[in-house]
Amino acid sequence: MAGIGFELKKIIDKDGYFSKTRTYFMSSLITIGPMIISILSFLIMQHILKKVGETYLNIQLFSSIIIYAFFISYILSNGISMFISRFVSDCIYEKKIGYIFESLIGSIIIYSISALIITSLLFINSTLDIYIKLATVMITIIIGIIWIEVVYLSAVKDYLKIVLGFVIGMLIITLGTIFGIKFINMPKLYIALLATLIGYIFISIMFIGIIYKAFGFDSLKLSRCMKFMESLDKYFELFLIGIFLALGAYSHNLIIWMTDSATVVDNTFRVASFYDVPSFYAFLSVIPAVVIFTVKVETLIYPKYKEFYNFVRDTGSINEIKRAKKELIDCVVMHMTHMIEVQFIGSFACIVLGFKLLPYMGFLSDSIEIFGILTLGALAYICMNFLIIMLLYFDARSESLKIATVFLITTIVLSIITVFIGKDFYGYGFFFSSIISMVFAFNEINKFFNRIEYHIFADQPMFNIKKKGIFSSIYGLFNKNKVV
Repeated sequence: MAGIGFELKKIIDKDGYFSKTRTYFMSSLITIGPMIISILSFLIMQHILKKVGETYLNIQLFSSIIIYAFFISYILSNGISMFISRFVSDCIYEKKIGYIFESLIGSIIIYSISALIITSLLFINSTLDIYIKLATVMITIIIGIIWIEVVYLSAVKDYLKIVLGFVIGMLIITLGTIFGIKFINMPKLYIALLATLIGYIFISIMFIGIIYKAFGFDSLKLSRCMKFMESLDKYFELFLIGIFLALGAYSHNLIIWMTDSATVVDNTFRVASFYDVPSFYAFLSVIPAVVIFTVKVETLIYPKYKEFYNFVRDTGSINEIKRAKKELIDCVVMHMTHMIEVQFIGSFACIVLGFKLLPYMGFLSDSIEIFGILTLGALAYICMNFLIIMLLYFDARSESLKIATVFLITTIVLSIITVFIGKDFYGYGFFFSSIISMVFAFNEINKFFNRIEYHIFADQPMFNIKKKGIFSSIYGLFNKNKVV
């Protein structure tokens, strides 16, 4: 996301409150746009359907579809996104621009097949009609495609069009539902699902157009679109890191769904609205950290990072390397500390306002308490996430994977424990897991920085030997004619 950060920083450095406000808004939408529009569509559509007199059961069914579509799409796409971001970076560095758009098509194919399989499993023994099943599958696929597209958009400078895509998509969802219910003779639930699907499709198509315009393509043969799979043998840890982080972020929701406190909707979806909705709000509370990291932290750390590696690569003296190392570490510590301080204030403000305002939105006391503890957990989670990104700057994949693994395991174990303790402790599993993982991440990055010279000079292969494993073999099935 550093590419986004540098361009947005140029805007924010201009004088004027409007420029800064516009930049923060753009940064939020570009970096976590799919999450924002999923949550907004969830909340806005609930309100619209209530206003037009839709039944409680159908409102609950619509909400369940959006929740499942978001969770499934995020978990499946996050592994692909984490890996594909490295592939795109390598393509840009090696000037193999032609493979970028083709890899987007390939990753969309793989994600869509995976999402189709997972969502189809949901409907075994389901009594839902075929239209609702198709809408659920399509919404899940399209949201995941948008998540993947965001990775590619981070290398594109047409940020106003990206923001415009999200805004227009949201307007299509909202206005399409309102006018559809008023003028089209169809069940309200069908109209809401159709408008949501059309809005997401618009966003996805618009983003594909932006990416195509930026990179173009040489050939859309399947062999070229799947070329990126060869790199999975080398960077498979990145795929696992993405999957583990996404599973850890929402596995506590899945565990709550398995309890007696959950509700079964139409014999298909298990949900726990008293827990899921506060969870959505809690993750929205970390937007300040995302904005600061994208616009400020990455852009200020990168010059020090580049200077350090320039000294290493261009035969700088040992004193120059040590000085650059100290400046880099000091810069990381200072700006990460500033980001955590700002986010802590933001999280505290969200909790205070939440306890005051959420009762007016229909939240019961249990949900408000869950919101408070999950907001603190989200604070620790986002800090851990950014520490992993810092480690990946130095290609510390094994250290990052250890952190992600600790996070996933502790979230599952502690969430199960809290379920047995009682409902009063729901959310504490995620909170303590995030704290433990954040501390573990700080320890890992501290150890890495203390031995950074070893990792750079001694922990590198003598020869660059291309790994050939299972994914290269799978790619070979698409490349029988050796098209390169």
